Amino acid sequence: MRIIVTAMSFLLSLVGCQDKPSMTSVVRSEANGVELIHSRSVIRAGEGLFRCRASATGKCHYLIVATDECRAGESCPPRKLQAFVLDVGGESRIDNLPRGVRTCVDREREPDAATCLD
Repeated sequence: MRIIVTAMSFLLSLVGCQDKPSMTSVVRSEANGVELIHSRSVIRAGEGLFRCRASATGKCHYLIVATDECRAGESCPPRKLQAFVLDVGGESRIDNLPRGVRTCVDREREPDAATCLD
């Protein structure tokens, strides 16, 4: 019986019955015991989930950027795809995100696409 279960698990893994790759980003900053910003973003299979957990201003300003592939030796600045604001405690789900997207978040203003991934 163990051999059958092991064989089935192996076969299912070959046909792709596994978790899809994901990227999780947690941004958390604190000063003098006060949380300045706390955000969590998860991007999985083209779907993004963004949560603003805390912010000294009451808002999290998000920017989604594409990091296009460049030829060897070239530098490519990130390309702005979408920007939005969430209140503390809020969350947003965004579908149909292309591969290679990254997120940036700031408590005061929309992050700058050219510098947010530095």
